[in-house]
Amino acid sequence: MISSVKGMLSSIFQAFPFYSSSQEDINSLQLGMQVLPYYMRTKITLVNWSAPPVNYFKLNTDRVSRGNPGLAARGGAIRDLNGKLVAAFSSFYNGIHSNLFAKLMALLEGIQLCQKLELQKVVIEVDSMMALNLITKKVKSTWLLDCLAQLIQQHLSIIDFIALHIFREGNKLADLLANIGCDEKCNRLYDSSNLPFLARGVLRLDRISCLYLRISSKNLVIFRAKKKKKKINTVLLASLKKHKKCFVKKKNQTR
Repeated sequence: MISSVKGMLSSIFQAFPFYSSSQEDINSLQLGMQVLPYYMRTKITLVNWSAPPVNYFKLNTDRVSRGNPGLAARGGAIRDLNGKLVAAFSSFYNGIHSNLFAKLMALLEGIQLCQKLELQKVVIEVDSMMALNLITKKVKSTWLLDCLAQLIQQHLSIIDFIALHIFREGNKLADLLANIGCDEKCNRLYDSSNLPFLARGVLRLDRISCLYLRISSKNLVIFRAKKKKKKINTVLLASLKKHKKCFVKKKNQTR
């Protein structure tokens, strides 16, 4: 069923390629230049939130940084095998912070919440490969971010965890909670009884494994102007050469 839906969507987007033109392209056409279009190749991926393995809980975290750096907040949710909410949070930062700093702080708060709830087996999902590589010691960053990553690693060392990357389309609940924290400038803990209305809707969609569309483009839409090759009139060229020879001959005779 999923493969048939993917095939149908792919055929639709291939049938209607997207293109655009600029003033430069219009000027090129007016000068008699040929404009060759390059069409955008669109890739569609179906993304959904998946339940954790047996005896595990799943932690999803995200951030919002309006300006990068700018006003920032974090959000996260912990769910069980059946997709039911165990706990969630929305937190606002004081000051101006970068995108990656906010992501790591969201992850740290989520892990600390798991420890308070005495959850020993946790699947961690984040939508930032950079944040994931930092906590798994694959890359290094600035001094501040490295210190924050080391603090997260210390907390992870006492639990059984699995760290995974997820596309942002499958991380909608954590993203929504982070935006609530930034909009309302609040620091709140949630359970199933006080979860915001919009977040409840996303929670239900995730529980039934609702599919979200991730649309990405491989190539930018551009136009390339190519000059038309001028056709040479061989008869005219021959007559010009003959005229030139006659002119040179007459000039020599006058001397």
